[in-house]
Amino acid sequence: MKKPDVSLFFPCVSDEKTVEIVATKAIAVLKEVAADYEVIIVDDGSPDRSGEIADRLARGNPAISVVHHPRNLGYGAAIKSGFAKARCEWICFTDETTSTMSAIFTN
Repeated sequence: MKKPDVSLFFPCVSDEKTVEIVATKAIAVLKEVAADYEVIIVDDGSPDRSGEIADRLARGNPAISVVHHPRNLGYGAAIKSGFAKARCEWICFTDETTSTMSAIFTN
């Protein structure tokens, strides 16, 4: 069976302690299950360093991109921005939690 191309995105607000963990886990899972992939981090106006960390990750990995909201626009706007940025045939999103990342693709 041919592996799909997958866009995975997640919104983050005040998640400076976990955004790198989630992005790294997403890349690891996508390497296994996708032919081509991207990870999109939607920084929904985080007041902490979440956006800065996401930008650093994107600079270090071309499969990661970041959408920045100038202020917190809410969960729905973050989801809408993630879908708008996604370029692959399969699109999925998750809340920023490492416990569900593997389950997205293995079940």
